[in-house]
Amino acid sequence: MEKEKSLWQAKPDRKLIWKWTVLKGIAWSAVLVIIPFWLFMFFANLSWLLLLPLAIVFAFMLSFLWSGWLIKTYEYEITNKNVYFRGGILLKKQSIVPFFKITNLPNTQAVLDQILGITTIGVQTAGTGGVALAEITFEGITNPDEVTELLKMQIEKSRKSSVRTGSE
Repeated sequence: MEKEKSLWQAKPDRKLIWKWTVLKGIAWSAVLVIIPFWLFMFFANLSWLLLLPLAIVFAFMLSFLWSGWLIKTYEYEITNKNVYFRGGILLKKQSIVPFFKITNLPNTQAVLDQILGITTIGVQTAGTGGVALAEITFEGITNPDEVTELLKMQIEKSRKSSVRTGSE
């Protein structure tokens, strides 16, 4: 039995902080601004509306700090046997996907990703109930072709090995 050895380890590129800041900042602005606006719009004195820009700035600052803290916890690893993800603050997550279970490796780039020059690589398996969800996602990758090729190579080795041994 071959010992497991690390072939690639990485953390997300720091540009991912900007993507998360924008996306989370918009969401938190909605919570801190839009919801209170609708709750309090019935009051006659609307001078509190002057605080809305401050609430939006606060939401984006909070988002930036949270994103900077979260990105430090993310770790990606590819070994000769498995793909690993570790990360999280309030909810720590560790995912492991063996190569023989991988069915698809989608690379996605939203508009913000394209501007920042980063890609998200998904690792999908057949066990997601018919929904194309990735078991593991590597966000903030700046060299997606290199990582995808390494994954494909390891998947192929895993399939050849399982055919030789007659197991999966």
